[in-house]
Amino acid sequence: MQIPKIITNTSMLILLPLLMAYSLVGEAAHEWLGIAIFALFVLHHIINFAWLKTLFKGRYSAYRIYMTVINVLLLAVMLMLPVSGIMMSKHIFRISGVGGLSLARTVHLLASYWGFILMSVHAGNHIGARVVKKKAISVVF
Repeated sequence: MQIPKIITNTSMLILLPLLMAYSLVGEAAHEWLGIAIFALFVLHHIINFAWLKTLFKGRYSAYRIYMTVINVLLLAVMLMLPVSGIMMSKHIFRISGVGGLSLARTVHLLASYWGFILMSVHAGNHIGARVVKKKAISVVF
């Protein structure tokens, strides 16, 4: 199960800066890349389903609470992004008559920036966990 996990995580890592470069990739590509990263996000959760099964089991240390809060916040942000993105879509989901476009844009921007921060923290925590587990001195890629 390690190879699908590595491919999924690496793909998300590659797509993230492309999505953040909205003005360089253009609207239509941004929408397609957004769909791709959301699909990878769903796949990431399917692959890591064991974590979800243990969510309400065992004792919660301060570190486990911290990791769970980061993951729950990231989940909320990752659900806000496609909803607000679909509301603003001009290419793939052309929904006419949807109100609140200004609100959707604000939510999308806030969620994208907070998502970037939370994804960085999430990835950094997991890289740090690997370093500790392997008792390595250098950063593990």
